[in-house]
Amino acid sequence: MIHLLRKPSHPRAVACARLLHSSPSKKSFFGVAFDIDGVLVRGQEVLPGARESLKALEDARVPYVFVTNGGGCTEEAKARDLTSKLGVQVHRSMVALSHSPMRALASEYSGKRVMVLGSSAKKIAEEDLGLLDTVTPEEFAGEWPDIFHFTGDRYYIPRNFPRRLAEGERPRSVSAVMVLHDPLDWALEAQVVVDVLRGGDPPGSGGASQTPMYISNPDFVFASTYQEPRFAAGAFADTVRMLYAKRFATSEPTIEVFGKPTISTFDYARRLLEERDGVIRPQEEHKIERIYMVGDNPSGDIRGANAAGPPWLSNLVKTGVFRDKGGRGNDAEDPAHFVHNDVRECVNFAMEREARRVEEYPCDQG
Repeated sequence: MIHLLRKPSHPRAVACARLLHSSPSKKSFFGVAFDIDGVLVRGQEVLPGARESLKALEDARVPYVFVTNGGGCTEEAKARDLTSKLGVQVHRSMVALSHSPMRALASEYSGKRVMVLGSSAKKIAEEDLGLLDTVTPEEFAGEWPDIFHFTGDRYYIPRNFPRRLAEGERPRSVSAVMVLHDPLDWALEAQVVVDVLRGGDPPGSGGASQTPMYISNPDFVFASTYQEPRFAAGAFADTVRMLYAKRFATSEPTIEVFGKPTISTFDYARRLLEERDGVIRPQEEHKIERIYMVGDNPSGDIRGANAAGPPWLSNLVKTGVFRDKGGRGNDAEDPAHFVHNDVRECVNFAMEREARRVEEYPCDQG
């Protein structure tokens, strides 16, 4: 294993860094997309080699971005958090949270009322997605006081929704439901969302037409400080599907999914990388021909990169959720193109591989 220092130590990697940094006629040709948890950090702990790996890419002027199924905060807040942890300047434009690709929905729902779920959902919708007319399930319950029965002090979790409408004012309809992060109050949210999806006046009385629903993250569970995985947004979506189908004796509602491993997220990350390359070398052409996706989750990071196809190359690291149960050295269901012990080894590999391409094809690196 070659240890990555402040600059790559292997001669080929040094050559790559020198060529990329000093010659204005050279294009980077490759970029790196990092998952965060299990690759660069674990909880609040920065994993060994993470800071050095990013610094080496910075020195070589190799574009990189962060692509995570995490969320619950704005892109700006996440960029500040990564900057403080990783020792490099992370800009908002380098961060793809689970909800970030949903920016594509902004034009369709501009000026329309959207129900949003998840931690900091209204702030995220406004700052990251440009959606200004939003309502939470709790706020909606304040407009329809009887929509959720289990309110008041007699229940274990008291819920007293403030009346939000003037006397005689009718509640406005909702054009779409967007789950921007893991829902927080499933009993209330499942009831309200099922009614809103069905539509009608009152909600839940509508016919065959459905209000569309979007979810930023298909993960069924997530790892936490508890010993066993906890339910995530994907589990909530499955709950809504089942409740809707059983309540109305019909087929399940259609829910459009974003986040890894969906193609929309990998397309979005590729655009971020191309834009980042333009910032690093504004006077050059920008065509990234290989993207090294570095992740620890075979069903998200690796499956998504494999499905996206060229220019994506899937790289699995062993510092997160992956467990080599079969002793194959790779995941059985979603095998990566390359497997590494950690992020340091992965970045070393990528830079050396690209250095060989520079040496072998100095005039044509396609």
